[in-house]
Amino acid sequence: MNLADFILNEYKIIKGAKVFLKKPWAPVKKHLDTVEIMVERKRHKAYIGLGSNIGDKEKYLKEAINKISVEKNIQIGKQSSFIATKPWGYLDQEDFLNAVIEIETTLEPEELMDILLEIEEKLDRERIIKWGPRTIDLDVIMYDDVISSNEKVILPHPRMHEREFVLKSLNEIAPYLMHPVLNKRMFTLLEELKA
Repeated sequence: MNLADFILNEYKIIKGAKVFLKKPWAPVKKHLDTVEIMVERKRHKAYIGLGSNIGDKEKYLKEAINKISVEKNIQIGKQSSFIATKPWGYLDQEDFLNAVIEIETTLEPEELMDILLEIEEKLDRERIIKWGPRTIDLDVIMYDDVISSNEKVILPHPRMHEREFVLKSLNEIAPYLMHPVLNKRMFTLLEELKA
């Protein structure tokens, strides 16, 4: 896996790598001439939603973006502007500052989510009230056109089409991005939500 990551990190023109490892006379308890494994890594496009409504909100967003940008298997592409929004879900809290970033990554969705959760922890995220106040909130909004009900990362984000702050930010950087379940582009979803 490290070799595949190295190839993709060093040579940006390469979109995917398969590494085969073949070992003759491997010490396994079966009568085999060789044992081989294959690791495949590809570049994926994902969109990360960011939000903060405690303390210096802009500082938290910038720190989160910076921490994401220094991860070796993530490259940040486009970034939306920061927009102030009313809270969603739990209303008795300060307004949020939100944004969305487009990234390219060789990480799988669960690996990406693990990194985002680590960054939230480093930026003092506490989970006390569902949809409550937070220093930083990082969500994988979309990952390629993957549809998944994995408990760690549901894809696409199950409520993204209900949240104007997500759609506004996505519309700014990727208006023609297609929602893989609703089969509608971001600008259409935003227009429908506003209507």
